[in-house]
Amino acid sequence: MLEEQDKTLHPTLAGYLFFANRQPQHLFELSRHFVQCVKYAGTSPGSPIVDKKEVDGTLDEQVDKTHRFILDNIHLHAAIVGVKRVETYEYPIDALREVVINALTIVITPMLNISERLSFFKSY
Repeated sequence: MLEEQDKTLHPTLAGYLFFANRQPQHLFELSRHFVQCVKYAGTSPGSPIVDKKEVDGTLDEQVDKTHRFILDNIHLHAAIVGVKRVETYEYPIDALREVVINALTIVITPMLNISERLSFFKSY
């Protein structure tokens, strides 16, 4: 996360993406490190777009915002258990968060200048 230059420690690009105190995408080297989230009405990218969002910021902000986009765009089931309403998402929340974390950290490992794309399609 740190490298030494002229006997001074400086953050690497990955370190900056993790710990920046302002938008890391303002650096040219990190300008494409964001997530494109899209939900389609149909089963192909040619379908109408229902919801979309570009998620940027530090890595932890990208994880949180991407995870929130997913939760906002998947089914939430409700059941009455006893006298209480119990809501559950169609996928386990912890597993979804783990998928997001894995996808975003794999992209920064080689520090490629690419963005992530998250696409939802209608399922029948």
